[in-house]
Amino acid sequence: MPITDVPTLTIPYPGWWEVSYHARLVVQQASTTYSDGWVGTALFVSNAPIAGSQAVAGIGAATSVRLENTIGQTFMHKFDGGEVVVLNARAIGQAAAWTVQSNGDGRTQIMAHYVSPRGDQPP
Repeated sequence: MPITDVPTLTIPYPGWWEVSYHARLVVQQASTTYSDGWVGTALFVSNAPIAGSQAVAGIGAATSVRLENTIGQTFMHKFDGGEVVVLNARAIGQAAAWTVQSNGDGRTQIMAHYVSPRGDQPP
């Protein structure tokens, strides 16, 4: 599911890019019968996840009630230029309610820094 509060990122030209994202997640148990509740995030291009962009946060089954966490990844990726990068999130399991927020306590965002136009090998 795309995180619509975060604008997509269009890669303007080909080459190697250092890509980074952060997602501020809130995962909360809704009752006193605790079970696992997790949220996974990843960056997608053309409806497919970018390898190495996945991250996860959540609550274990013990007595945890609530977790707020900013998760993300920083990695190198070669783009052809013109791709639209989308931040997605999904629930793993059914026990917890979850939201994605962006405020002074933790920003949800995508960033990319152009590194090199080199061929198949990262700079």
